[in-house]
Parts: sequence; C-alpha cells; structure tokens
Amino acid sequence: MVALMEERASEEQVQHVAAQLLDKAFDVHRSTGLRDKVAPMARAALAAGADALIIEVHPDPDHALSDGAQSIFPAQFDRLMAELRIIAPAIGRSICLDRVASRSWAVAHARSTETAH
Repeated sequence: MVALMEERASEEQVQHVAAQLLDKAFDVHRSTGLRDKVAPMARAALAAGADALIIEVHPDPDHALSDGAQSIFPAQFDRLMAELRIIAPAIGRSICLDRVASRSWAVAHARSTETAH
C-alpha cells in the first residue's frame, strides 16, 4: 500500500492512519535517519512482512524544513518502488500504486518551489 499525504500531515497523523488500516506499517525513514539507508531498509521491511512503508519524499530534501536528511528524492522513490515491485511477487505480496502513478512529481516540485518564495 502506498498512501500520499500532504506535507502538513504530522508524523502522529501518519502513524495513526497506518495503524488503523494495516497490521504492520514500517516507518522507513525514522529507522536510520539517513537517506542512503532508506532503500535497503524498505526492501528488508517488505521482505520481513510489512503491510505498509512510510517513506518521506521531497523534491529538494537538502532544503526541506524538516527531515531532509532522511527524505529521498522523487527519482530515488521511483527506483525504490520499481525494486519493491520485483521483490513483492517473489514473497507472495503485491503493491498498489494507483495514486502514485497519477501524481506528477514535476507539478509537486513546482508547487513546493512556489510556496518557498
């Protein structure tokens, strides 16, 4: 399951929604706090049976107001999701990407750039 939430959603709100909907949600970015560890932790969490992964994505994480060091770039997220789509069927799981596929990272980046100025 992949859920996109507005940047204004608090960490507690995200955790609450995940807990209500799923048995095992894993907060990937909080597990290490490092951008380069997000993908390996996400792959491991999926393999271990996570029902959902909470991953922070930002078009310019180095200038994010919070959690930039543990946020991944949209291209990294796309690559990670491609990897997870390969892993999931091998362990009898599936990944729903309907909302992600319809979202344009370029539009999201343009909006964030506009609000930053």
